[in-house]
Amino acid sequence: MANGTNIRAAKFRPSTLPQFPLASLCQDFVDGFCRRGDECTKSHDVCAVPNEIPGSPVLQCSANLLSLEPRFSPRDSLPFDKDGPGQLSRYGPRHDNDHGRIQHIKILPTTDEILCRRKPYIPAKDQSVGHHLPCGQQRLLDVQFRQLRFDNVEPIIDSCYHASQQLTQWISTPPVLDYDDRMNTPKGGRYSLFRDIAFEETIMSFKGAVTFRVSFACPKALRGLRLGPSKHLEEGMLVALVGLDEADALSTTFMVIEQRQTTFAMKARTGNDLRASVVLSLTDTSDTDAVRRMLYNSKGAAQERFGLVEFPNVLYVGFYWTLKDLQNKSASDKDLAFITSIAPSTAGSSPEVSTPEYTNVDNFAFQLNSLRKKGDAAYTSSLTLRPRELVSDNEAKIIAIDDLCQETTLDRGQATALCENLCRGFAFTQGPPGTGKTFLGVALTKVLLESRGHISRRPILVVCTTNHALDSFLKDIQQAGVTNLVRLGGNSKETWTKALSLRAAARGFKKTTLERSREGQAHRQVEGLTTEGTSWCESLNADVPSWPAVRELLQSRYPAILKCFAGLEKVDSSRLSDIRLARKAGGFAFEFWGTGGDINDLDRLLEKFSSMLGNQYEFQDDADDGDLQTKYRVLDNVALNAAHIAASDPPTGCDVWRLALKERQHLLNRWKEEIDPHTILDRIAEIHRRHQVAVSKRYEVHQDIHARCLRDQDVIAMTMTACAMNSSMLNQLDLQTVICEEAGEAMEAQTLCTLFPSVKHAIFIGDPLQLRPQVNEPALSLETSIGASYRLDESLMERMMVPSIPGVQPIVSSRLDLQRRMHPDIADLMRATLYPFLQDHEVARSREPVAGMLDRVWWLDHQMPEDTPDPGSSMAKSFSNAYEVEMVVGLVEYLISSNEYDYQAITILTPYNGQLAALTHRLSGTCSLWLSEKDRESLLLEGLLEPEEASFGTKADINLASMLKLATIDNFQGEESKVVILSTVRSNFEGRVGFLKTPNRINVGCSRAKNGFYVVGNATLMSAVPMWRQISMNLSAKRRIGPAFRACCSRHPGKVYQVQSPEQWYDIPESQPAEKNSIVVIHVQELATSAAIVLRVSSLARDLVAMVAVQDHAAAYATRNIDLMHTKLSRKMNMFMKQLYDAKTRLDESFNDFCERLKPGPLAGRNNADLVRYRGNTLAEIQSSIIDFKNHVVQLFEDDIARLAGFLDISSVSADGFPDINLCYRLRFEALFFRCRLIILEESLRMRRTLRSMDDDSEHTTVLIRGLQSLTRDEANTNIKALNSVITECETKNLKRLEAEIRLVQMCFHILLKHLGAASHLKVEDSLRRTLSLCRTYPDSAGIFLMTYNAFNLVLSGEQRHGSLYTRGSRRIWWSWPAHEVGNLKECVYGHQYSTSTWTGCPECGREVPPSPKPEPVSPKKFLKEDAFVAAMQTQTFSAASYRS
Repeated sequence: MANGTNIRAAKFRPSTLPQFPLASLCQDFVDGFCRRGDECTKSHDVCAVPNEIPGSPVLQCSANLLSLEPRFSPRDSLPFDKDGPGQLSRYGPRHDNDHGRIQHIKILPTTDEILCRRKPYIPAKDQSVGHHLPCGQQRLLDVQFRQLRFDNVEPIIDSCYHASQQLTQWISTPPVLDYDDRMNTPKGGRYSLFRDIAFEETIMSFKGAVTFRVSFACPKALRGLRLGPSKHLEEGMLVALVGLDEADALSTTFMVIEQRQTTFAMKARTGNDLRASVVLSLTDTSDTDAVRRMLYNSKGAAQERFGLVEFPNVLYVGFYWTLKDLQNKSASDKDLAFITSIAPSTAGSSPEVSTPEYTNVDNFAFQLNSLRKKGDAAYTSSLTLRPRELVSDNEAKIIAIDDLCQETTLDRGQATALCENLCRGFAFTQGPPGTGKTFLGVALTKVLLESRGHISRRPILVVCTTNHALDSFLKDIQQAGVTNLVRLGGNSKETWTKALSLRAAARGFKKTTLERSREGQAHRQVEGLTTEGTSWCESLNADVPSWPAVRELLQSRYPAILKCFAGLEKVDSSRLSDIRLARKAGGFAFEFWGTGGDINDLDRLLEKFSSMLGNQYEFQDDADDGDLQTKYRVLDNVALNAAHIAASDPPTGCDVWRLALKERQHLLNRWKEEIDPHTILDRIAEIHRRHQVAVSKRYEVHQDIHARCLRDQDVIAMTMTACAMNSSMLNQLDLQTVICEEAGEAMEAQTLCTLFPSVKHAIFIGDPLQLRPQVNEPALSLETSIGASYRLDESLMERMMVPSIPGVQPIVSSRLDLQRRMHPDIADLMRATLYPFLQDHEVARSREPVAGMLDRVWWLDHQMPEDTPDPGSSMAKSFSNAYEVEMVVGLVEYLISSNEYDYQAITILTPYNGQLAALTHRLSGTCSLWLSEKDRESLLLEGLLEPEEASFGTKADINLASMLKLATIDNFQGEESKVVILSTVRSNFEGRVGFLKTPNRINVGCSRAKNGFYVVGNATLMSAVPMWRQISMNLSAKRRIGPAFRACCSRHPGKVYQVQSPEQWYDIPESQPAEKNSIVVIHVQELATSAAIVLRVSSLARDLVAMVAVQDHAAAYATRNIDLMHTKLSRKMNMFMKQLYDAKTRLDESFNDFCERLKPGPLAGRNNADLVRYRGNTLAEIQSSIIDFKNHVVQLFEDDIARLAGFLDISSVSADGFPDINLCYRLRFEALFFRCRLIILEESLRMRRTLRSMDDDSEHTTVLIRGLQSLTRDEANTNIKALNSVITECETKNLKRLEAEIRLVQMCFHILLKHLGAASHLKVEDSLRRTLSLCRTYPDSAGIFLMTYNAFNLVLSGEQRHGSLYTRGSRRIWWSWPAHEVGNLKECVYGHQYSTSTWTGCPECGREVPPSPKPEPVSPKKFLKEDAFVAAMQTQTFSAASYRS
């Protein structure tokens, strides 16, 4: 084991490239493209270019060392240091990233910062507390930056430190195949650590420059298909490569995942199912040393052992751009909007509010006509509002509000808030639950747009905290008639928002000539560097010298030989298009020479030139490149150059074109030895640096163009993260008006990013009494005693409206007071605690009572203790309560049994993931469950939900009406439901209340219900919290709290049932499980004995249970659950079929690209093999998914139904009182599997045909061709044999359509063997005869394959080359499966299940048409006239002709 006391941050070796002064370098070449080429007088050498932009100052501090002791104690009372930052600290800088100015701080931690044991400097928010900067904007930005950075970076530092300790422990031990990647730090952080890292290849991409594919030993739990749904290593996630070298120096390189490959996809590379891989790009692309470190390790020039650290709870993009924008604002000399109110220069100053600056002109008035009621009589005058008049005259304000109430649909609170928001430049509005905050925001948007002619034509900026809230607001804006709007950011879940994207807006936008020129130049610079970098990276991967490396060697040592190659590439230097085209094919002469090409063979030489153009497949097409005249002109130049070089007489030893192939390869090896490998790696790193500079310039050009496009919009909408990301572009727009929705949920740092210097009117709508922004570190939260001084989770809205500093007055604000959501009985809870002013709208007062319940509001008070999980289990870090789970489940089932509600009308809320997981497991088999993306991901990351369970509850899974909503309180703000059941979970003797001690969270939990609200919890424990105590007292006064629910029977109105335990729900007559659509626990009990037989239920139907005491209930159970499973399995079949069809379409569309990327010759062997391997693995994951689902879900389900039928002594086909049992789902999934195999083998045959057409005799190509032929031959015969047993089952089950389809698939495999000239085990004539008989006898089912049969018959006879299974008729039946609606399942006479909502008859057997009797031969002698004979013949052959058509 490495000595932990000596491990410190590594410093990478300096670059081997020389540094030239900038004056001697060609700037065009450095930027990526020089049109002068070799005629340029300045240097085109790849060198280390001096950095013109000064970086962060270097801090001199003592080295920090890694300790094997825990980094911090979880119970540290003071986690922060008040001693100043960097040089301002009494003890000097803590580490090399401890700067005094925030613009010098690297956002992600350095290795030295990770190793630092001193506590970080985090300033408090209170202005009365000491700080190294005076009060004002700089101090505000400094505090917000350091707090937000610590909140997001501390978990990363904690995980990396712990990972480094783990690395030192197993670095000297042999690799372990089966290990647990899940790690827990002493502080409680969770991360994943993957071992045995290996670099597979280096890739040059157009946008990200140098990226790396690295593989790792995949833990057993993530092998195969499990990686996909596990949420591990998803695209865009932040990871770190933590490395330890031989000198005990530690490095940390932060990267972002661009792509991942499962063990199935990697099997072709590794030969086993043990390794997976990811493609990584650097988070800081300007860090050349990090690029060099990765390059050196990829080629073994540096010896580091790495671990791959994944941070599952870190959303890198979510905080990076906000912090970056705060740095930019700190470096700027411009003030934020309303800075004197937000950060006054004098501590303790109260904010001042004035009218918007643009309204301070004479006679200015807002136009309110767009708010008037529709359909009313024509108005004689305009409805206007004059801010200056309303501010100075309260009576005028009252009149304006009265007019709004009379002429618009606004209630008085909304009308008042609208007037006040228009009259205040810095406006805040509090909206309690259900009061119409979004409605007010839409009204303000309409007014501001209508009044733009009187203000300015600049767009209005609309921002929200989440994508969900933004989409909801945009939907309302659209419905209000606003159409000219753009949504920035691409993380919306709603498909309709694509039409609002910037890309969609730019389609009709006409660029100027200058913009097109700048865009083209910027693109060419990136393209040129990508071309050069790709060549270097390909040579690095193939371990052969690339043309750029050889060119530099020849230029310095063998200039005469260089002329033999470079001379072929010379073109007319006065034509830019010719230069660019020749550059794309750069090195074609060297490649041609390396494969043994003859310079006199002009046809093959020019063919090589054209193929090199096609290899630049990542580049965008350009008009110049596509110009045929340019291409022909360049080809003519190449031909002339070749003729000139062939006729020349080079010096002795330089006539490389006359060397034999073996001599050329020997010369190549000699050149390879002369090239310094370190120099190659450093050159790639420098090209990467230049590439990123060019990418930045190209991005700036696009930003300028997009800014001009956005100026023409009315509304620009985005999340706050997108606002920070696009701040440079938005700054160009000089925006004047900002509307912020859900402002109470936004961190102050995020809000500051919206207050551009040009903003004159900012409107914030939200509720500071609902959920606060979420933070990771408790020490920064208002909910802890330590965090009260830091208050990172205090929004700007809360700080301004509810100031915590003594003597500071709250900012003048508005509030809404009329709620339309909650019935008054529910709203009383809010009035008794937080909103005494809240009023009820008529809509709320008319809410219907909850059917079957005596009370619409009730608190079930209990003393049942919370669960005590195993300390090592996944539940150990969360809380659950089994009693509450069963009571909640019973209540849900009872409400559903009333037939008044569907599952969609009910929502279960809980504060804990542990309880959410327990409820999910308990209910997942009963109905589809709706879980928010955040809740679903949290359960997966914490190990509370298995990956195979993650597919439950998606909105596409089943009809939305049968989806029960489960949510944590924190992820349900802004939502509502008819009935809400709140499980508080905590019940203990220690008096620990947990999450529900915060009024904001209690507020959200108690204000989501419209008709009924039920709390299940320990009231005595909860009453320790003041707000819960008020709620408890309010309910006690109304006698709505007690140890049992009070259910009432609709048949016996005077009868009330007390339900105190879960089993008592079944004592109520209406809730008998056998009669209701209920939670079913199956215990089939024999009348003769008391022994129960508990059926094993499949993973998809797990927890589908009901208490059934007699056999009569089995029919209802089977019918209902086969119906439900039919829906789910049909959707799954459709999903797999669509994946197959899409994959085949992608293979067809990309085939030409594949052909262009193939290269002849020995140098291209590895490249060709990788292309074939990657293409052959395209369907590997789909195939494995089908197998896994068939074996672990479908097969188990059919086995369970068969076991139930066997126990009840029921026929496998039909029985009285029981549904026919002839399930054929497994066979349909078998058909999907063999279709998948067929596509794979068809593609293998097509790739083999392409490789043979290259006329390449090299060993690599020959091996590839033979391998593809052997694979196709063996697999096709294996599949033909396997299909025979499937056909036998289809015949036994009378599946006529499926049998016909399977036989045609079998014929496809036979046709593949025929193309290969290989023998087949299929009896072709018998199979054809049987297939034709099926198609004719069963025209409504198997008949859909008649056209396919005829096509295959022609292929087999040699009249046609290709036949396809993917005809319209064959696809139609697969696309029709998911159209089934629950309740419409029917069985045919053979017991096949089919949906009457889709088909009128069984799609598997259909009606039987008896064969026509064989007609007698027609003799021409019977007919005197020729036309009569022809008519008879036409009549006799009509049937066959119709079939052939």
